[in-house]
Amino acid sequence: MNPKERLELENQAAWTRLLYLMRTAVLRGKVTLTSGQESDWYLDVKRIALHPDGPFLLGAALYAAGLDHFAFVPARGKDPSPRWTFQAIAGPELGAVPLVTALQVYAALQGVYIPGLVVRKGDRDHGTESRVEGLCNVLPGDRVLVIEDVVTTGGTTAKAIEALKASGLKPIGLMAVLIRDEDVPSKLMKEHDLEAVATVFDVGDLL
Repeated sequence: MNPKERLELENQAAWTRLLYLMRTAVLRGKVTLTSGQESDWYLDVKRIALHPDGPFLLGAALYAAGLDHFAFVPARGKDPSPRWTFQAIAGPELGAVPLVTALQVYAALQGVYIPGLVVRKGDRDHGTESRVEGLCNVLPGDRVLVIEDVVTTGGTTAKAIEALKASGLKPIGLMAVLIRDEDVPSKLMKEHDLEAVATVFDVGDLL
């Protein structure tokens, strides 16, 4: 069962509402993406994440997508956690930050309490001076599921993955709202040893 089918089964109105909002967030016209590439359309997920209905709907959609590919396993024994399991979620700033929170809150409503992390774009020279926020809630070696809004080339995701590794964590997968390029998942899995890549929407759902 894919994320759309799962969310439709749970709440047809919720999926319909989210799909409508996502389509209104597709901006037409020449735009330069984070990757530096130019495109004639842009998906502004932040617009939906900050909409009154957005956090609940995006949290539900990410939770549904996660159920199809990954499993949250908070308790770790002496044996390594099995594949496709994780102990925390992490999102690179800025676009993924509200998504991490949305997923945490929706999961908590289901009785599942997931630690969250935020990966900064660069090193800090003040405060905790930590590139990754939230490390106090995880343990070294914890398996982390990376959350993204829109992935184009995977460059931002790759930097976040390396920052998590440098912090002693093990990124095991990626869950994105949208991946623009169908070749990116296999590239990220190969280059960064990810176990799976999941997406809530396909390009065809929105255009």
